[in-house]
Amino acid sequence: MSSNINRRKKSKFTIFDLIAVAAIIGVLVIILVPSFKKYSIDSKKVEVKSIIREFILAVETAEISDKIEFANTDSIKSMEAGSREKIYSINKYIKDLEGLNKIKELTIEEANQIISNELDFEVNKEGEFLRVVK
Repeated sequence: MSSNINRRKKSKFTIFDLIAVAAIIGVLVIILVPSFKKYSIDSKKVEVKSIIREFILAVETAEISDKIEFANTDSIKSMEAGSREKIYSINKYIKDLEGLNKIKELTIEEANQIISNELDFEVNKEGEFLRVVK
C-alpha cells in the first residue's frame, strides 16, 4: 500500500514545476522572437535586392539596345513623372513589373551602390524600399 502512495506523489506536478516550465518557455520566446523578426526582414531585403539587380540590368540593356541615356539621379518615380520613353523602355526588360513599385524612390546611382555593397538599405513590413542607410 505504501508503494501506491509513493507512485501518486511522483506522478503529480508541483506548482514550482509548472512555474519553472513557464519561465523556460518565456525565456525561449524572448530569445527567439527577435531572431525570427530579423530573418523576416533579411528575406525581404534579399527580395528587394533582387528587384534592384533586375532594374539595373534593365537600365543597362535599355541604354545599349534602345540607345536611351539615363541620369544617375533617375528613379522609377521620376521616370514616370517625366519622359515615359524611359519607363517604357525599362518595362520591356523586366519580368516582374509589380516589383518596381517596391523601389520607386531609389535612384540609379543608389541602386548601383547597393548592388556593389557600398550602401545598405531599409525595407518596411511590406518589403518595400524605405531609404538608404549610409
